[in-house]
Amino acid sequence: MAEIDTSEENFSSVQLTIKDRLLIKAAIDKYCKVNGITLKEIASELKISRAQLYIIFESRSLDLVTLIKLQKKFNFSILDSTEVESFISLLEFDLFPIHQDSNLAPSNDYFIRKSYRDEWLRYCRFLKVNSYYAFLYLRHIGDFLWIDDREYLRKNQEDLPYWNSKYKYDRYDNSTSRIPLYKEALDLTFKRKQKNIKDKDRDKNKPKYTMKEIEEFYEKDSGVYETFLENDNYSGKKISEFIENALIARVNESETEDFNKFGVAFNFPKKPLKIIEFEEYINIPIAGSSRKWGYYEKFVYNVIKCSPLEDDIKEDHQRYHMEFMKKINKLLLADEKNIEEIDETMGGDKSFYKRYRSIFPKELSSFKNNKDKYSISYEFTDSSLKQEAFYLMRTEWVLEKNNWGSSQDVTGTQLSNKKYYCDLVAFKESNLPDKDTDGVQFTFKYFKNANSLQVSTLERIKKTTAIDKWDRHIIISNLPFSKKCKECAENSNIFLILESEIENLMEYMKF
Repeated sequence: MAEIDTSEENFSSVQLTIKDRLLIKAAIDKYCKVNGITLKEIASELKISRAQLYIIFESRSLDLVTLIKLQKKFNFSILDSTEVESFISLLEFDLFPIHQDSNLAPSNDYFIRKSYRDEWLRYCRFLKVNSYYAFLYLRHIGDFLWIDDREYLRKNQEDLPYWNSKYKYDRYDNSTSRIPLYKEALDLTFKRKQKNIKDKDRDKNKPKYTMKEIEEFYEKDSGVYETFLENDNYSGKKISEFIENALIARVNESETEDFNKFGVAFNFPKKPLKIIEFEEYINIPIAGSSRKWGYYEKFVYNVIKCSPLEDDIKEDHQRYHMEFMKKINKLLLADEKNIEEIDETMGGDKSFYKRYRSIFPKELSSFKNNKDKYSISYEFTDSSLKQEAFYLMRTEWVLEKNNWGSSQDVTGTQLSNKKYYCDLVAFKESNLPDKDTDGVQFTFKYFKNANSLQVSTLERIKKTTAIDKWDRHIIISNLPFSKKCKECAENSNIFLILESEIENLMEYMKF
């Protein structure tokens, strides 16, 4: 999945995976087909050469300005909502340092640009919930801390206060674990989760999937549920922020002589009460997958369990929590039914690709009834990128069932004045002494007539793997390799295999 590179030297570039490049090409080819024009004419419209357009198809990174132009013209997106939200938060933190003592005065409100960042609410369902329950527990649907919890951290002089790294906190650090009660609940939740995994996968040597099952899965799966899951972090954060804002009360102006000052307070009793004793309710947006809400259900259950509440209050909170989750699960079942129907109607049609990387509940019905709006045809003349993407997915499945971790290469290796990329990197804890991990690179090649891999490419791979100390580099192709390439790869850390051998990939992964 595409990621925005926020390093100082490449702050505004977007790192692309093979799936991202595939989507960009599909979107442009669809545009050409609908409008009856050629790639040369498209390049002219974009004010670039045709060669530069092909470079975009092969690029591992694009600057944000170019990506925005492409997305506006060809109607697609490659960044998921969480990635965009994190980048926007980073910009806000750097350009508007609200963590400092000064704040924008009300008189400056006129100059603030109009915002449409609440557009996501249109695509959620709403549920009536007790505001006291929302205050105590619904904060945990998002992966960040509310104002009162951040205040707790400051008062207790934590090693890494929230303000030191605001925009990175949600992604790179689990601030929840810094509060003792939440940490205890987290430990209990993950121990229970780990136990379930252990019981389920007792026989670690038994393969999870056969190659036939992998192919059948991709024949039936539309990819919508995966997209739905990708939106979980974003939707959870937005829901939590929405509830926090809804519950914040401004301090009465009569309580302060300086009207330019303002405070934030949650108007709830400090002594724990039963949920039912608090009569106010709020409407909250509901989005996210059953996995997201399933984790929330277990975590909050453990928060209540670990809380120093009196037994009758603890029982009351557990009871309300379970009743609330029944209502949530009813909504989630409707989402899953929509996804099943999408899989039935679209899953087998692999000539289409998801146009967007973020889907909310109410969009599922529209997706089901309007395939063209949400999908792009895969039917472009050059299918090499499509085939290489399929090899990559098959390889990922084989690695996963053999307990290898993998990710698409968005880092690359610098050689002279150019950066080179493979398609996939895989890691596993090493069995060799004094070695932490085994690391393997993969490159996927699809050729129409003959395998045209060059010896010069193999020589370059030998250099790049040596620079970053990769154990080996495996090249997978649909056609046999030339004799010269085989000779060049012999007795080296490069392995040349055919795509028909992917099922037996682990034979080449033995160290």
